[in-house]
Order: sequence, then structure tokens, then C-alpha cells
Amino acid sequence: MRWIVVQGADWILIPSMDDHKRSESVWRSIPCPGEKGNYTYILCCADGTFYTGWTNDLEHRLSAHNRGLGGKYTKVRCPVSLIYYESLDTKQSAMSREWHIKRLSRKQKEELVLSSDHQR
Repeated sequence: MRWIVVQGADWILIPSMDDHKRSESVWRSIPCPGEKGNYTYILCCADGTFYTGWTNDLEHRLSAHNRGLGGKYTKVRCPVSLIYYESLDTKQSAMSREWHIKRLSRKQKEELVLSSDHQR
């Protein structure tokens, strides 16, 4: 399987599995919101995997992930691109939403990203 990821590009091409057939999906990298808040987010890593997390400063956290300082999982999978985020009222809400998203299947996460226009 061949992974095509271009650092700094607006679009990332990654393989996706659908009903045990290989198909290719394109994930659009989206800009971070400028203001601080409570966010749950999904990143697309260089190897095509998804990473879900929460933060109160999305721009800073994305930068930390891409410098290898964001967490063990993303440290070896740089660069990462933001493909989805939700703005929530409280830290607890963001943490709870992260927990729920992490329990979704890959296909369910893809559907979430595609159905939401990348943010809610």
C-alpha cells in the first residue's frame, strides 16, 4: 500500500478501506481557529492514521504535534494535518467528546469528518 502525504499541502491523499476494497480518500487540511477555547480535534498523520485529542489552544497544540512534542503517537508520525475540530463550552465537554470519538471505528470517524464540513 502506498501512502502519499505532502507536507504543507492543502490536500492529503491516503488509502481508505471500504467493505474490504481498497479505495483512496482525500482529506482536506483545514486552518486552526484563531481564538483559544475548548476543542476536540482529529489529525491525519503522515502514515494515514487518525489521532484524536483535545486542547484549549488548537493552533499551539497542532504546532507541538508537528514539532514532535504533542504526544508519543504523533511524534513518529509527523507531519500531521488538522482535518476536523469541534469547539465545546468546557474542558470537561472536550475531554468527554474526545473519549467518545476515540471509540468510533475508522469508518465512523471518516463519516464524521465528511458529514460535518470539518467542524461543528
